[in-house]
Amino acid sequence: MQGQTGAQRLIHSGGWLLAILAFALRLAYILAAKSNPTFWAPAVDPLWYDEAAMLFAGGSLGELPFFRAPLYPALLGAVYYFFGHSLLAARILSALLQSTAVWALFRMSYRHFSPLTAWISAGLLALSGMAIYFSGEILSTSLELLISVCALWATLHVLSNPTRISSVLCGLSWGIAIITRPNFLVILPVVLFFLWRKRQKFSRLLIWAFGVLLPILPVTLTNIIGGGEVVLLATQGGVNFWIGNNPQATGMHSSLPSVGTNWTMQDAEEIAASETGRHLRPGELSDFYYGKAFHFIAAHPWLEARLLLRKTLLFLNRFEISNNKHLSYFMALSPWLPPLRYLGFGFLIPFALVGMWVTRRKEETKFLLGFLLFYSASVILFFLAARFRMPIVPALCLLTAFAIEWLWQTFRNHLNLRQLSPLLLLIPGIIVTQINPWQLRESPEGWAHYMEGNAYMHLGEPDKAEAAFHSALNDVVCLPLAHVNLGVIAYRRGDIAEAEKQYRLALADDSLCVKAWNNLGIIYESRGDTLQAILAYRRALKIRPYAEDARMNLAGLYFRQGTRALRENRDAQAVRSFRGSIELAPDRAAAHYNLAVALGRLGQQQEAIRALETALTIEPTFTPARQLIQQMRTKP
Repeated sequence: MQGQTGAQRLIHSGGWLLAILAFALRLAYILAAKSNPTFWAPAVDPLWYDEAAMLFAGGSLGELPFFRAPLYPALLGAVYYFFGHSLLAARILSALLQSTAVWALFRMSYRHFSPLTAWISAGLLALSGMAIYFSGEILSTSLELLISVCALWATLHVLSNPTRISSVLCGLSWGIAIITRPNFLVILPVVLFFLWRKRQKFSRLLIWAFGVLLPILPVTLTNIIGGGEVVLLATQGGVNFWIGNNPQATGMHSSLPSVGTNWTMQDAEEIAASETGRHLRPGELSDFYYGKAFHFIAAHPWLEARLLLRKTLLFLNRFEISNNKHLSYFMALSPWLPPLRYLGFGFLIPFALVGMWVTRRKEETKFLLGFLLFYSASVILFFLAARFRMPIVPALCLLTAFAIEWLWQTFRNHLNLRQLSPLLLLIPGIIVTQINPWQLRESPEGWAHYMEGNAYMHLGEPDKAEAAFHSALNDVVCLPLAHVNLGVIAYRRGDIAEAEKQYRLALADDSLCVKAWNNLGIIYESRGDTLQAILAYRRALKIRPYAEDARMNLAGLYFRQGTRALRENRDAQAVRSFRGSIELAPDRAAAHYNLAVALGRLGQQQEAIRALETALTIEPTFTPARQLIQQMRTKP
């Protein structure tokens, strides 16, 4: 640095300046988001990552094989281990990861291209509205951004300076990227192709491959040893592939056929079990849904082709597809943030096309193009959401910087209109990002208020939750789960009539609302209307046979019916009730014991003994069952 002018020092230190700017913007958004209840009550995917990280912090790997790639939850778990279960610390981690990505993009661009390219590309990433938004979410997106930049940097470095160290670092960076987001697997052939074009020695290619496998093998071995299945990384892929490739798929909604958007993995497991006749292990479940999707593709090639075209256009579109939260509403928590959304795909893709063209002869541009094409294809094959596109944003920022620098240099020299012909590429870029034949628009803000209501309920603030749900219903005409939650709030404060009214409103919106039927059953049972309660629970189970709450509530109702019948010496009725309870909840030892008592009274000794043996199998220390079976076996 000695002997440099102030301007040179400023240019050289631009990475730190932009990283500080990036961190300041992200911290400002995070602090503004603290005022919203969803900040303190993660839901959907952020909740999954939060819970997985807590397991890591406690020294557990959770259920194996891994459901999602494990690096981010492990890193977040380390933060929780040192700082406690701090949701603020989790988001500050994201801000630090993104700021480091900005610094790394500057250094990569400065080293391999030019200072101006470095300032523009890193500046665009620092000011990216969607990146700033995702810094406030407990998701792997921020780590994916950093890993994407580091892997690109390592690849450009090995292409310009092929050594053993650069080869292993390149492989290691892609291996780490893969255990962060498995989509990066598809980039390996691209990297290998460009290494081969550089005539890398075979030994260095082996070193590169060793670097790739180094982070992946421990994950695979953990899945094999701990989970008992050969799963390379995670088991989420099959369900996601089916969501993106089925007769009802739109390419932009995480909707499980026959269940809808409010699905759980239990839904996916039970659907598979009903089709295969047995419950599948996680790896088998993933393979099952891959198989269903490939069968659909083979049976409907033209429908799949139209779906792929739709997903490709959606991927390139400026419209950001929400996956967990209402993007516009939550970004507006910082009034300065929404305008930065204009630096998204609608701006980057047109200029990136120009940047590709004006630098098309560069090997680096060809590699970036390969990276963009293959990674994009890996997302398009599944389904789309705003965060799934984020790993290519650094590459788009870099290509956009090429275009802006070329434009600057062109204007600085003697201007020739013919030299500006590459700007014509802005036209197809603008068309493809701005078209909206699907009438895409942000969902009503009522969905955001609904999520706020859920958060308030989780935080134990029912009055605020109630106000949020009413706000949601003012904006979204059909929102059955908001009525269900209003019913829950009313029930907890003792207003049974209001609770019933809300559950019936939910069913008016959606007659297949399992939660509303189940909760109506609870109300009927509390009133002593056993017949109506049974009908309500059975209606819920007819819609979703594996609905846990309805199943256990009905099992409990039958059990209580049986105990009442036993007290009143209605033994035949008791047998029917206990058998109904056992059919729904077979692992309840007390139900088998009471069934044995009723059967014994009816003189069915052998059946009673079998029921007692089952009770003792479930609970070997169940003393009353052990005593009764001894009496029955010794009785002449």
